[in-house]
Amino acid sequence: QSTWGSLGCILAELITGKILFPGDCEISQLFLIFELFGTPTNVMWPEVEEYADYNESFPIFKGKCLKTLDIPETYLSILESMLSYIPTNRPTAADILNENNIFKNAKTKKLNL
Repeated sequence: QSTWGSLGCILAELITGKILFPGDCEISQLFLIFELFGTPTNVMWPEVEEYADYNESFPIFKGKCLKTLDIPETYLSILESMLSYIPTNRPTAADILNENNIFKNAKTKKLNL
């Protein structure tokens, strides 16, 4: 499930034609993620503040909605689940193929993105 975040980024980039997090270094890319989804807290991601790389001096971003990126409604739900901070909340491949109308026929026909 940990790769679904990366695949969610790629899907968003295919849909919008733009790089989702165009950071020029690791920290700038991290802050772009925080700007979009909010700086993670224990409320949104239990125990995140206990991780070794968590830094209390990270800037606090409230976060925005994926809609601000001009992503069509059809894709919002699947992208939000694929891009969840918490890896265990991300869908499995089976979840995506079986429960999402966008990908129902992915095995038999070309996706129209």
